[in-house]
Amino acid sequence: MLMSRGFGLAALWSPFFVAMGLALTLAPGARLLPVSLGGLAVAMPALLLTGLLLCRRDDIDTFAGYPMHAEALRLPLLLVVIVAISHELAPALGIITLITISALLLPLAVLLRGNGAAGLRQYRAHIETTLPGMAGELLLFLAAGILTAGIASWVHFSGFTLQLTHFGALEAAGLVGFSALAASFGIHPLISVSSLAGMLLPITDNLDLLALSILMSWSLGVILSPCSGTHLAMQGRFGISGFRMMAWNWRFCLLLFALDALVLGLFERLGQGAA
Repeated sequence: MLMSRGFGLAALWSPFFVAMGLALTLAPGARLLPVSLGGLAVAMPALLLTGLLLCRRDDIDTFAGYPMHAEALRLPLLLVVIVAISHELAPALGIITLITISALLLPLAVLLRGNGAAGLRQYRAHIETTLPGMAGELLLFLAAGILTAGIASWVHFSGFTLQLTHFGALEAAGLVGFSALAASFGIHPLISVSSLAGMLLPITDNLDLLALSILMSWSLGVILSPCSGTHLAMQGRFGISGFRMMAWNWRFCLLLFALDALVLGLFERLGQGAA
């Protein structure tokens, strides 16, 4: 349960999750820093709420915790620092481009420094044997971009409209709620947000708000859906049914949706004040 909620909430702010790449792709022009901060405004209290709720369980005394040490955080934190500094020095480069370049070069530098030529062989072996296993995720990501562009073009030329003239916090909360409802029936948030983003782009002035609502849709959907990749992986590893995870998480998801809606309203107001 902790891993299910933790991974889902991390997608709200981390630039290294697929969800952030999807949000910045579907909302071209959205800014990483405001969107990440908006996601953190949800993730931090939601994690605190998760801890408080789990501490009330009768079997909490049998939970040994997860072994965490500083060395495991060194490389991810260094990657965050490099991307942040690079973005400040070269703002013309897209944040996804910077993440891609940094994620390729930093592990290579670490392996070469620690193992020399053997590290280079490890790096090559990882590219040739491990990365091809992620082809499915890459295809999903590319398909989402194509689907969004196609729907946006269809909306433009067909004259179809959602009967909306404005995309604000209320509409953003509706997007999150609809995606969560679809996820409960097994429809991945990637499909629902990709489809709707193409219709919302023509009426969206606040791309940061759209990107944040996409992150919230992904986060809430993967925590709730019995068919999310996270739950399927845990089903294979721990033998816990995705529907059982859904039964454990649905009340938490109601609270998370309320928190999402609150933060979206504050995010819109802060954006209007800054403008």
